Amino acid sequence: MGERLAQLVTTATQFPTASKVRLWLDGRPATTLGGEGLMVDRPLGRADVEQWLPAILVDSPAAGDRITSPARVRGSADVFEAVFFVQVTDWDGRVVATKRVMASSGTGTRGTFDVSVTYTADRAGAGELIVYSLSPKDGKRVNVVETPLVVAP
Repeated sequence: MGERLAQLVTTATQFPTASKVRLWLDGRPATTLGGEGLMVDRPLGRADVEQWLPAILVDSPAAGDRITSPARVRGSADVFEAVFFVQVTDWDGRVVATKRVMASSGTGTRGTFDVSVTYTADRAGAGELIVYSLSPKDGKRVNVVETPLVVAP
């Protein structure tokens, strides 16, 4: 239930005009949510639901967006040493860019990121933004976020 609440709050607060969300049920302000009794008796912002956010949250671009090079990628992350990677794949599934990124903080503290990723694509088509961190234990990809996009030159 916490993850559902986090998704709702995060989606609603992606716009500059909304920093907090107040929940209403059946025309009245809600005080608790679900059988878990999550307290929602006040306006909630992203900081209130941070414990339920994924390790890497990509705010932009959104699924289905059309990107051109350089592509701007924004969001927040709480990953080991604040380091993670952004990849762009083209219409043929080829990796056309990989960039190492550092959030403003990490390892137990959520930091923000806002980076430009330069890539080369020869034509527009379905592609993907893949964001991930590497496990400090074995170096494997973890916290993978895949966003389908239209990748244009």
